Amino acid sequence: MKEIPQTEVELKRYLRTVEKLRSSSDFPAALEACQLLISHSPTCEAGLRARADTYADMRDRESEVADRKALVELGSPEPGDYFDLGVALWRSGQLPEAAERFTSSIKLGEKEDFHFYTNASRMHLVALLIKLQREEEALRECLLVPDSYSSYLPDGMTTKEQLIEKLSK
Repeated sequence: MKEIPQTEVELKRYLRTVEKLRSSSDFPAALEACQLLISHSPTCEAGLRARADTYADMRDRESEVADRKALVELGSPEPGDYFDLGVALWRSGQLPEAAERFTSSIKLGEKEDFHFYTNASRMHLVALLIKLQREEEALRECLLVPDSYSSYLPDGMTTKEQLIEKLSK
């Protein structure tokens, strides 16, 4: 894997190879492959995403957060990048900043009409606002989530109704 992918098809194939390396726990090879992508402008963002995923698999939270922040700082228009950064920040205990990233993901998801990121980010945001004891904001956001919607939060699978129940206590 010494050649930079030149087409979208080649990039997808390359990223599948990186994923296989991660799955087999060959993290050094996966990181090396990601670095090759990062070192070239057209594939830098894909490389940062793949390396952040590799660090997540390695449980290297600090490096994962750094790569996900780098993606956002590059001006990524992808709601998923903000969502993934929010999750990484939550897992590393940076709750207020995680809430900000979920808010960004919601805005981008709404702009792109991408309901998955809008709803999943809002569920994460509500759970964080509850932890941050910002109940009024949490309730406002929670009411915007579709009924019976569920999402896998860092604390486990949770429904909108479970969040509302937490708010009513």
